[in-house]
Amino acid sequence: MRGCRLFGLAGVFAVLAAGPGEALGCELDAGASRVVAKVASGDTLVLDDGEEAILIGALPPSAGLADGAGGIAWPPEEASRRALEALVAGQPVELASAGRRIDRYGRHLVHAFVQRDGERVWVQGRMIERGFARAYGLPGHLACLDELLARERVAREGRLGHWGSGVFADRDVGDLRALAGYRDTFQTLEGRVERTGKVRGQSVIAFAPGGRTGFAAVMEGAAGVKRARGDGALPDVAGQRVRVRGWIDIQRRRPVVTIYDSRMIEVLGDADAGAEAVPAPPAATGGLGAPIPAAAAQ
Repeated sequence: MRGCRLFGLAGVFAVLAAGPGEALGCELDAGASRVVAKVASGDTLVLDDGEEAILIGALPPSAGLADGAGGIAWPPEEASRRALEALVAGQPVELASAGRRIDRYGRHLVHAFVQRDGERVWVQGRMIERGFARAYGLPGHLACLDELLARERVAREGRLGHWGSGVFADRDVGDLRALAGYRDTFQTLEGRVERTGKVRGQSVIAFAPGGRTGFAAVMEGAAGVKRARGDGALPDVAGQRVRVRGWIDIQRRRPVVTIYDSRMIEVLGDADAGAEAVPAPPAATGGLGAPIPAAAAQ
C-alpha cells in the first residue's frame, strides 16, 4: 500500500520542536526521514524514492498556467519554488502527518523538518514567515493552523516576500465581478460583516454590500464540522471588519468561501486594513492563487 514507507512505523503522536527557541505546539504523527531529490514547486517535494510529498498548510502563489503554456513560469511562483529549493533540496527531511496522509493522486500530505545551521526548522513555518506561502486549513488538516497563522502575521506585518510585492493581497469583498474572476483560487478577503445567521443548515457570514448576491463565508453544517474537526461556532462579528480565507466558489449566484474553523475568521481593527487588490496575472484560470489542492477532494 502506498504511503506505508513514510508512516507505517509511526505509532504515537509527538509534540515536535522546530528548533531552539522555535517550539511547535501542535501534535503531529512522526514519520520517516527522506532525502529531497527535487523541488517540483513551492509546496511539492520529490523524495529520493520517487514519491511526491505536498507541504500541507502552506500555499505558494500559482498563476494556474497549464503545463507547457509557453514554458515560462510565473515569476512569483518560481520565486517560491526557489526559496523552498534553497531550504531543502538535497537535504534529509523528517516527515510528519496530521490527519489524512495521501491525496487522490497518491501524493503524501506532510509536515517537513530540516536541519539548517544547527537548528531543526519547520519547513512550512519558514516558507510562510518569509512571505513565500500563505496559511490555510482543510478538513483533517487543522492541527497546526494557529502556528501557521501566527507566522503569516509576521510576514504580512513585515511586508516580507510576496506580501511586499503585492502578489499576496487581501481582496475587497465588495468587488463582486473581480471575486467571480477568482473562482477556484485561494484568497484572503476583507470586508465589513452585515449579518450572521443560518441559511439552509449552513452558518453564514454575509458581507455588505450586495444583499443576497453579495459575498459570504459559510461554515458547513454539523456533519461537515465534525468531518473538519472544527469547533463549528461562528463568532459574533456582525458590524465588524474581518478577514476570511479560502477557495472562492460561486453558490446561488454569489461568491463564497467555505470556513472549516472559526480561526479562519480574523477580526480586524482600523489599523489592520489590507493592501489594495492587485490585478490577476494572465492565466487560464483568470485568477491569482492556486486551484483547490487534491487534498481537498473527497
